[in-house]
Amino acid sequence: MIYSLSGQLIHKGPDFAVIEAGGVGYQVYCGTRHLTDLPALGALVQILTYLHHREDTMLLFGFANVEERELFFLLCGVSGVGAKLAMSLLGAMNAEELANAIVDDNPRGLTQAPGVGAKLAQRIVLELRDKLAGRKVQLAAPATSSPRESSEAELALASLGYTATEIQQALARLDPQLPVEEAIRRAIVQLSAL
Repeated sequence: MIYSLSGQLIHKGPDFAVIEAGGVGYQVYCGTRHLTDLPALGALVQILTYLHHREDTMLLFGFANVEERELFFLLCGVSGVGAKLAMSLLGAMNAEELANAIVDDNPRGLTQAPGVGAKLAQRIVLELRDKLAGRKVQLAAPATSSPRESSEAELALASLGYTATEIQQALARLDPQLPVEEAIRRAIVQLSAL
């Protein structure tokens, strides 16, 4: 799996971005919210990714953070929700809003995403409510450090195999003023003690 992609943003389409890394331009499908949050063309970016392989095509999906990617996987596990529809949901709502709508039993909130009707929204809530119930607090918690520093620490810990929930809990216990390297070191010490 391609875990993340770092490179220069060279193009933005209606539902994708092109990132050039190592002389190759990668087309990465993103939610509309993530696309609008990307910097101007020419900037260096890092995106978490998932390579979706089907018989006739391979698509690379991009995510703003670990929570988005985990929600994407959960959504794809719901009957009737494919990768494109999961991205549509993540484009209409951020990870916190989406998780809270599911946990709060609010299928109507999910119907704002293109392609999601009332029946499918209800199915998503029914199948994922219990799986997300313990995550509401973590997803809704305010950021304790700058987004860039938090993202770097999250990426480093995720690459070591820790889950988003474990990462969020470990980082929430640390001083937000710590340098990224020290935050990663202390989080690993905490997570190893579990």
